Amino acid sequence: MQRIERSDLEAPLREGAGHQALTAALRRIRTGEELVAVLGSFIHFNSIFGGCVANLAGELAVRQDLFRSREETVAMLADRSVEVAAAVFFAAVDEFDDRVTRHRDTHRSLAQATLKGVAAYLGFDDAALNTLTQPSPALLEALRNVREGYGVNQFVSDEALFRGIGFHLGSELLADAEFNAWNHFLRTEHAPLVAHLEAIRVRIDDTEHAPYFWIKVHTSVEVDHFDSAVRGADLALSTYAGAAGPAVARGWILEGFRRFAEVQTAYLTQLLPSVDPAAAGAA
Repeated sequence: MQRIERSDLEAPLREGAGHQALTAALRRIRTGEELVAVLGSFIHFNSIFGGCVANLAGELAVRQDLFRSREETVAMLADRSVEVAAAVFFAAVDEFDDRVTRHRDTHRSLAQATLKGVAAYLGFDDAALNTLTQPSPALLEALRNVREGYGVNQFVSDEALFRGIGFHLGSELLADAEFNAWNHFLRTEHAPLVAHLEAIRVRIDDTEHAPYFWIKVHTSVEVDHFDSAVRGADLALSTYAGAAGPAVARGWILEGFRRFAEVQTAYLTQLLPSVDPAAAGAA
């Protein structure tokens, strides 16, 4: 039976330089302007993943013809498309309402609270924050590539579906390293800021959020999301009823994984913009 093993992903991980690029960018941060600009860009990059994951899960769920039990002889009972989709959608659950918090905290609102809290601590007003968080061409290109990788706003063929599963595997596995790098950097280089963020609450609309929670929760939750995505990939392969066959589909998954590594690396190598402190201005 075709499966996805961790060893299948090691070569793309070695070849991808995304984590090294992020670590290098964080080490180059020297000013508050640069910190806010880099954090804002990273938050913007992550902002569409919840919707993209939900989109992929939906595309998988409706393909009752594509994912079928090989043991079930009753046609109505053989569909496994929702089970495949559920393993992917597992990651979207936290994106739209984190399971740990009491309130309906979307990861988007938590990320906005993080940025708002950091900017206030460093003394940047709204005008400065608007200037510092303007999306760069590299960020906009990365967002287009993420939408494409997840199959958003396009006809999703069998190949695109399985590549999307692989793309999702890459996003969950590599995001774990990204957020752990951020957590290490902030706690090591900006300990007073972290202590401040952990002690306060930041209001977004009518809800007060813990502003460091967005980073903290992603240092552990991505592992669970990745494990679920692997289970979904294996189930997709074992129930795939398409013409190409499971071996070809497995290759598509690995191609999708490599594609995410490429997209991540291309974006993170251009993460640290040139920031003019005079143009941004502190409050």
